[in-house]
Order: sequence, then C-alpha cells, then structure tokens
Amino acid sequence: MRDIDLSIIIVNWNTKELLKDCLDSLYRRDMAISSEVIIVDNNSTDGSKEMVANVFPMARLIKNNSNEGFARANNRALREVNGRYALLLNSDTIVPDVGIFGKWISFMDGHPEAGASGCRLVLKNGNHWFGDAGYKPDLASIINFSFFLVKINPRLFRGVYINYTLKVARKDLQLPFEVDWIGGAAFLVRSSILPHTGLLSEETFMYAEDIEWGCRIRSSGYRIYYLPCIEIIHLVGGSGKRDNNSSAYSVSWLKNLRLLYRQYNKSQPAAVFNVIFGTGLILRVFLYYLLYLKGKKQEDLEKAKELRFYAKYLFKNEKASYAHRN
Repeated sequence: MRDIDLSIIIVNWNTKELLKDCLDSLYRRDMAISSEVIIVDNNSTDGSKEMVANVFPMARLIKNNSNEGFARANNRALREVNGRYALLLNSDTIVPDVGIFGKWISFMDGHPEAGASGCRLVLKNGNHWFGDAGYKPDLASIINFSFFLVKINPRLFRGVYINYTLKVARKDLQLPFEVDWIGGAAFLVRSSILPHTGLLSEETFMYAEDIEWGCRIRSSGYRIYYLPCIEIIHLVGGSGKRDNNSSAYSVSWLKNLRLLYRQYNKSQPAAVFNVIFGTGLILRVFLYYLLYLKGKKQEDLEKAKELRFYAKYLFKNEKASYAHRN
C-alpha cells in the first residue's frame, strides 16, 4: 500500500545549478499533497551531490557509481517509490506553481483508466515545446509532424510530436485529451500499474525511451492523457549537454525514433522514415533561415544549423543504405 500521494524522481548528471533551481521551485511552497523527492545522481563531478545533501537534506539522494543513463537511473528510483504516483522530472525544469500537483493528482484519481499523463512544457519565453507528448510513430504521425499539419489541430492531425501554436492552444486545447506517450521531462505514471507494464526499457541509454514506454503502457490497456492546462517550464537540453562529449548524443533521439518506427512498422522500408522526416527537417531549416534573415536573431541561425545537421544525418544514412542494398 502506497502511503503518500506523489514521488518526484529527478535524474541528475552534472547539472548542479539547474538542479538547484528545479529543487528551489519544488520546495518554494507547500504542495498541499503528501510527497517525496528522490534525486538519482549518475556519478556527477560538479558538486551536485554535496549541494543536495547540504541545501536539500529533505530530499532522498541515491548515488550511482557511474553514469547509468536516463532509463536505468529512473528505474532504480521507481523500484523504491512510496507514492501512489511517480513523476519523472528533468533537472532542467522549473515548476512555477507547485499547486499544479494537487490538480494533477485529482485528475488521475478521477480517471482510474489512466496509466500515465503529462502536462504542457513551455520554454522560458512561454512558447510550447514540441517534445512534451505525441503519438505512436507510424506513417500518418510522421507525415502530420513533418509537414506541419499537427500545428492546425494536434488532436485531429496526430503527429509523432504534438506541436502547436499558442493561438491554437487558447482556442482548441483547453481540456485533457488522449495521446500515446508523454515526454520524459515530466512523465506522471500510476505506480500500481508498473508490475503489469514494466519499467523503462534499459536498452536505450537516453532519448526516445519515453515514447517506447508510453506506447507500451497504452498497449497494456491503459490510457495516457495530455493536460494542456498544467504548465512546467523546460530549459531544453540542459540535462543532456553537460560536458565536451555531449555531441556523442546529438543524434541519439533521431536514431532511437527511427528504430521505434521500424519496430512498429515492420512492413515498411526504413527509407520511408528517412525521406519523410528528413524532408520535414529541411523545411524547418529553410524557415529558420528566413526567420534569421528577417530578425537577425542568433538563436534562429543556430536552430537552422542544428536541424540541417539532423537532416544531413538522415539523408546520409539513407544514401548509405541504398548503396548497401544495391
């Protein structure tokens, strides 16, 4: 029998300052529910462990002897939670109002069919971040995302990532709706279902394991809801870019997404994903370059270069695959 409402799990690897800001936001006010915070440290060397012990002794600190990645570290905490619900929360997030947790728990209590749920993740400027939820990667979801159909209405045009404008959010996204997966930056799961669904897949070191887990929870007969009325700030990338070797993970999300597409669509050639998703990336590169030319904002130029890198990776891979097939 779980004796508290919520267990918040934060995996940390060399994100001392981000982690401090995240914990500050959690402890700033009373959550009005019973809760615990569990920090799983992946052998940080930046003083994170000491900071938690000294500044937040009320948090439970689990120390790993190596960087075990996102899935394995979260699973270690999931096996020890005392909460009826467990929230996977990135260290690069800020919770503006801890009152959201009472509302969140009330929603889940009122929807016993729900195995998991997530909230709207927003950037510092208030814009929606597209990685907070989505649908199983199949041909339709890849097309809807790649060619911006999801921006019109994410419930009608189901994209592998839901991605909408604030105008759409204010007009059409006021109530919870079902999705296939929730982003790992803020993934709330009902603890009681874990023996049935299993934990995160540890075959993936990091990135896209949330997509696989959400789809697996859905296939086990539970529903997953997206709650656009609840917001958490996501300082994107902070938890995954902490050393000079971070470029080693720069295409991991894309590799893993393509692997999932192939897993779920065995009758289709991998070229379908490469060409459609790659074309979508090229379109985004073009648009960000136009934004840069118009406003001369450096972040638009950097985003264009990043997306061009991803597109180049996909088309280079497809070229190599074609050469191998022939």
